[in-house]
Amino acid sequence: MGAQRLRTAFPYLSVLICGIVLAQFLDYLTSFEAFLFGQTMGLVFFAVSVAVAVPLWLRVADSPRMPPLSLAIVALLVALWAVVITHARIDGSAFNYSALLTPIILIMVAWKPPPRRDAWRLADFSFTLIASIAIVTQILDLLGIRDARTSIFSRWTIPLIDFDLGFRWEGFFGDPNNAGLIGAVLVVYGLHRKGWMRVFLVVVGAGMVLFAESRTALLGLAAGLVLTIVTSRTYRRRKIHPLVTGFILILISIAGLLAVRVIDPSLNGRREIWQAYLELFITAPVTGVGWSGIDAAAANSLIPWQTIDGHSIIIDTLTRHGFVATLLVLATLIMALILVIIAIPRDNGTSLAVFSVWLFAALTYTLTTWQYLNVLMIPFIITILLASARQPSREMAAV
Repeated sequence: MGAQRLRTAFPYLSVLICGIVLAQFLDYLTSFEAFLFGQTMGLVFFAVSVAVAVPLWLRVADSPRMPPLSLAIVALLVALWAVVITHARIDGSAFNYSALLTPIILIMVAWKPPPRRDAWRLADFSFTLIASIAIVTQILDLLGIRDARTSIFSRWTIPLIDFDLGFRWEGFFGDPNNAGLIGAVLVVYGLHRKGWMRVFLVVVGAGMVLFAESRTALLGLAAGLVLTIVTSRTYRRRKIHPLVTGFILILISIAGLLAVRVIDPSLNGRREIWQAYLELFITAPVTGVGWSGIDAAAANSLIPWQTIDGHSIIIDTLTRHGFVATLLVLATLIMALILVIIAIPRDNGTSLAVFSVWLFAALTYTLTTWQYLNVLMIPFIITILLASARQPSREMAAV
């Protein structure tokens, strides 16, 4: 007798999410030490997770078709992966084997995407899991088992249960800016849910934003909250003209940018970093300078603070991989933005609000190298899946 067919995509998708989140957590716990055949424990766990997910994926029956726009986004992600991996090989830059699993996962999701109910279940599961692991990392820090802080001094000293953090909090996310971004995502997504989940995600997310002390996350959170308001059913019932709404959003954006400019004209050093990266881009506009070019420039102090991160997903890609790869990134982001805007009547603006937080952070920080599927890519993938679900959801809160 053959294996029983599954009527839901949730099992294989939840296994993949566990693989991504727990792999990063395990590497955080073990400080990326070699575990098996020279590979880290996280990488081994991730590979096992994919191996478990594939049979579950094969058993999924009656999966809905992904809309053409969503398929185009996935195709662009695969193309970006191919460009970056090829460039890494030519450049002689190292990458770990988990990168080889990225296109497999993307094709699996595109071939058998979740229906509306499963997409919401997956989003709930993903963000609840991330929030729970974040709490675990703080408990481990309080117990003195594993440090969850950086060496970056706190901008404002905040005591937590009589324990002064002293330094900015990063959890298992690898950087305070990453932790702040995920915290902002949890808050915005939580506001679109009901009951205990809303309270849990908002409280944990707000704490992460607060203790990570990321101003980028605070601004992204503000953008997400504004979009949550203007896309809510309550606001839409007022039948305010779209031009008026657009004008209000433009005014808020201008006010926010001016406030940032007044508070920190250098954008925490980003202006100097961006200028150095763009000057480096001019030397190889088509192919980019690669990892080796950036490493060499940093070593020769051509980049402020010897920064090997462009602090912008656009500028970093432009300098590292050139104009063609950047066009793929822009096309991916623009198509994703169109998709989540179209989905507003179906998901009450959830996808747009979450994506706006992620996009704002991506424009001011390099969230992905396009080789790997890490925790920072989960909000992006989730918004695509939620926005692709054509049926309206009865499970979301009427915020």
